[in-house]
Amino acid sequence: MRTRTLGRTGLAVSEITFGGIPILQQDFADAERVLRTALDEGITSFDTARGYGDSEEKMGRVLADRDCLIMSKAHRTDGAGMLGELEKSLASLRRDCVDVYAMHQVASADQLGQCLGPGGALEALLKAKRDGKVRAIGITGHHRPTLVSAVEQAGDAIESVMFLFNPLETDALDRLVPMCVDRGVGLIAMKAAGAGIWTPKEVLASTKWCLSHPITCANIGFSTVEEVQAVSPLGREDLSPTTEDERIVQSLRDQYELTYCRRCGECAPCPKGVNIWGTLVGESMVKRLGWKQLGERNYLDNVRKARDCDECGLCIERCPWSLNIPALLPEALDRIERLA
Repeated sequence: MRTRTLGRTGLAVSEITFGGIPILQQDFADAERVLRTALDEGITSFDTARGYGDSEEKMGRVLADRDCLIMSKAHRTDGAGMLGELEKSLASLRRDCVDVYAMHQVASADQLGQCLGPGGALEALLKAKRDGKVRAIGITGHHRPTLVSAVEQAGDAIESVMFLFNPLETDALDRLVPMCVDRGVGLIAMKAAGAGIWTPKEVLASTKWCLSHPITCANIGFSTVEEVQAVSPLGREDLSPTTEDERIVQSLRDQYELTYCRRCGECAPCPKGVNIWGTLVGESMVKRLGWKQLGERNYLDNVRKARDCDECGLCIERCPWSLNIPALLPEALDRIERLA
């Protein structure tokens, strides 16, 4: 499989990166089969996180002695907390060093300020890098303006960005992508394959579209051997879009443009306490994370608050894509409840 260099880090990353969310629903034997298939298919980079259940531990059992690149992350903004999570990651992954460790899901200016400030997560990760426990430092998030600010404010300290990117989530092309390319920051595309809600053909077309842009890799969450075998050939094949690829990408846009939540969070807070984007993307979350990780009872109670929507229209005004959110909420809730 082809590799691309992760920005200025010099680290080689396979074009298809193994996303570690779905294996948290597998038992250890099934997860091992999926991971070993990925290795057989030439995938050499793997992404996980402290928040992905036992994903790190499963990867540690299979990959500890393999020559591959490991990325993990933790949702802590304070330095002490981040270092504590890093030590847990090292133990679970059975490694002395993680190739890329990231500040996970930094979603606002306040969180970013805590991460970058004195005693924050970035300061701790810089120390971990000096101590040889981390090779490169990253940041991940769904809120593109926050990621832009992080790269602008952190200087050379942030070396990779994991961001939402697929044919429906293209706003990063306006500023984030060119800025990172110019500064030598590696770009990792998450949700490149639609996060579990698109058909196999749509997954392939979307992933191919992502890889046609100046990113480092497409981070794909795999749950089965068959999924790995279907997508991994893209890392070896010609990426030139075919007429059929272009048709599928346009079909995705036609079908989802006015219904697809980009997870930007601009709609919050709802005056009625509705978890808007958590409901709109709930089908994907359930399929990828599973009920055990989400906490079925609490999660269902949370998303059922969508029934309290009084159609005030504030969320529509805030949404950069002008989605008719009050109309979409009941449909999204119905899809979630049918999975319960």
